Formats: sequence, C-alpha cells, structure tokens
Amino acid sequence: GELVDSHDWTPNWTSVAFYEDSGQTFLILLKRHTGRIDIHRMNSNGSVGARTYNADWSSGWTQVLPFAVLQPSGSRKWFLFLLKESNGIVHIQEMNANGTVGNRVTSYNWSAGWSSAAFLQEIGRTSLLMLKQSNGLIHVHQMNSDGTVGARTDTRNWSGGYTAMATHAPAVGTPYVLIHKSGSGDGHIHYFSGGALSSEIEPPTMMAANGAGMGPDSRADVDVLTPGDISALNKLAG
Repeated sequence: GELVDSHDWTPNWTSVAFYEDSGQTFLILLKRHTGRIDIHRMNSNGSVGARTYNADWSSGWTQVLPFAVLQPSGSRKWFLFLLKESNGIVHIQEMNANGTVGNRVTSYNWSAGWSSAAFLQEIGRTSLLMLKQSNGLIHVHQMNSDGTVGARTDTRNWSGGYTAMATHAPAVGTPYVLIHKSGSGDGHIHYFSGGALSSEIEPPTMMAANGAGMGPDSRADVDVLTPGDISALNKLAG
C-alpha cells in the first residue's frame, strides 16, 4: 500500500512492540545498548503520533514485551515484561492507560541465556513462553492477574539452535506456537492448549528449499525458508 509516514530517527533501536489499551494503540521503542525507551501514541491513519513516555534505563534489555492479563472484573490490565539475556534479570512494570510506564510489579533473577520470550492469550489465561537458543530448553508459565509470573505449566527439552519463537491466537480455533532455526531453516508449528505445547501441526505446513517437510532436526543445513513457507505461515495467520 501507500507510504503513510516516515521518520529520520537516531540509529540503534533494537526492540519494537505495539499494544492496544482502551482502543488506543501505542508503539514502544528501546535501545539495548543504552537503555533508552520511547513510547508513542499511534494515529488512526497509521502515522506515529505524540510521544507519551521516555526514559533512560540500564542497558542490556533484549526482550521488551507488553502483555495483558484478565482481571477478576473481566477487564484486561497491561504490563511490560523486560528481560536481559546476559544475566537473566527480569523486570515487570505496570502500563498506564495513557501510554506511560507505571510502577514496577516485581523483578526476578533467573539463569542467563533466555534468548526468546513470547506471550499467548487463551480464554481466561495468559501464558509466558521462554526459550534458550543454546540448549532448546522451553519453560511455560501462567501469568497471575497482578502481572507476576505464576506456576510453570510446561517444560520442553528440545535441540539447541532455535533462534525465533512466535505465537498466534486466532479468533476461532486453537492457538499455536512457531519456533524456527535461522541457521538451517528448521521450523515447527505446535498447537497450544491449557498452558502447554501440544501436538505438531500435521501434515507439515512449512516446506524446506529441498521440498522436505519442516520436521526433523537432522535435515541438511542448506534447507531454508522459501516464499512458499512464508505463504503457508500467512495462510495460518489469516
């Protein structure tokens, strides 16, 4: 489509995220190496609006993820999850409805090496998924209504090398999780139900460059995602 906005900002923004609260969409930008964070209100035409928040935090934040948790009243409350892969430090902050960062809810000092994190919402439940690229370890936790990390609901020990993890909760049907190895192109899509990963989608939805289904970790490293793979993912998300 047509270009609706452009900006010549300073370089080195390493994390970008959007979230919608009370009908208003916000853009979060963060620089890993300096800890600079900016939040902007998004205009209805898709352009970037006024800045609602800025701060200079400590450096090293590798994951910056807004997430919402269902409250006993039936409303949703937004929080901000921050993680440093280098040392496992986690901060969780409240998010205010006006696009500013509120009070810190809690902090954790976990083991280092958590390289990917994602949130997934099911009916009445928000789950946190965390992945270590180095060894394939996956932890899934249920989030409490106050924004703290609750009980672990699933653990997986898969092969190392997974560089990306994404979640999708369709309006109708079962949510699913995609994990992907950028080095080899291996990708797996699993259903997600009741706070846990479940069966892999079969037949394989993604195909490698050599025509093989995206399944076994032992496929040749020359296998990569093709335009057909991307088309299949877009079909799933549609």
